[in-house]
Amino acid sequence: MADVTVEIAGRRHVLGCEDGEEEHLRALAREIDAEAVALAARMASPEEARLMLMVALVMADRAVEARTGAEEAAALREEVAGLRAELAPLQAERAVMADALNAVPEREAAMNARLTALAERIEALTQALASA
Repeated sequence: MADVTVEIAGRRHVLGCEDGEEEHLRALAREIDAEAVALAARMASPEEARLMLMVALVMADRAVEARTGAEEAAALREEVAGLRAELAPLQAERAVMADALNAVPEREAAMNARLTALAERIEALTQALASA
């Protein structure tokens, strides 16, 4: 276990931490110190306990906002995944419909050819009956 000396709001504190975590603890202490300095500048002669309470409240508020934002982001990701799942079959159906629409001119031409041939046969039969 390692000892780390940090300074927060002008006071030195010796804290223990796991070996290898010293720099992380120093970084956390720097964030707390920066918040304490900023709050102390706005408070009229703050006492240490009240100042540390305010720092803790401000930082807890940020943590709650971050957690809420993360939860909202997760909910949005879930909603997007659901919408993508709904979209996939619609895209497949659209492709089938597009293929069917693309086939319409060919089918129409084939039907016209058959109708023309049928009309010609009817005309030929009508003439054959008229001459008989």
